[in-house]
Amino acid sequence: DDPDVPQDLIKALGKNKKAMVDFDNVATSYKQSYVRWIIWAKRSETRKNRITTAVKMIYEGKKGFIAA
Repeated sequence: DDPDVPQDLIKALGKNKKAMVDFDNVATSYKQSYVRWIIWAKRSETRKNRITTAVKMIYEGKKGFIAA
């Protein structure tokens, strides 16, 4: 199943059509890696920075990574 994508990530992706389309088309495991990396942030500033980075990575065609 697709992960529950946080609203702040959806909002950020909505500002970048290519990133949104690319995110929608990657495998569930890649989506999960981005979502986990974002929701595991302890501080709101870190979370915002991770969302910005994630949108950029998705836009650049990086499918995901393993978040430890």
